[in-house]
Amino acid sequence: MDSKSPKVLPRKRKANHVGQSPKEIPTNVSPATPTENGDGTSIWDNNFPFGDFIDKHFITEEDRKAFENWGIEECFHVLKATPVQEVSLIRLMEQKVGDLLKKNKAYDEENTELKKDLKELILRNNQLVEREEGLIEKIIKKEKIVYRMRAETKDLKAEIEDLKAKMEELRDEIQLQQKTGFDKAIKQVLVSISELKP
Repeated sequence: MDSKSPKVLPRKRKANHVGQSPKEIPTNVSPATPTENGDGTSIWDNNFPFGDFIDKHFITEEDRKAFENWGIEECFHVLKATPVQEVSLIRLMEQKVGDLLKKNKAYDEENTELKKDLKELILRNNQLVEREEGLIEKIIKKEKIVYRMRAETKDLKAEIEDLKAKMEELRDEIQLQQKTGFDKAIKQVLVSISELKP
């Protein structure tokens, strides 16, 4: 069969099926229809009085499976085939659209939450980056201080070594001066003693 030719649902005669079914009591509320309230003159309204009747007697499990397999484009080919199938498929499409709208709303809400979470994560990331930059700056300053202190310590060690060397030189000079002075004093004393002899 050509894919563009009208398709017919695999079903039994609906006239016999409906005739043998218990009498349906029409209601003004169709819980299976998630659309807004209307005047009940259209199957798109949730006040349509025969919504439950159509769902029960004109929509079979085969219809639902076929609808899932066909998709919207092929359903339109079926809509051109028979009036009964038209009503049934429109009801199925209505329910499917309602489900899609609910899912879309849920996705929108989830997307909104995800955007909010993403915004918070971006803000937190920026704060962490700023904090990291501050810590890096502090570390660099500390490293500079440590480097300067090491350089100053090295210079101090060099100065201390120079002072030690100078102190050694001064000590040697002092000892030499003391020895020289002592020897000179001894000589002077000896000279004085020799001069005092008769």
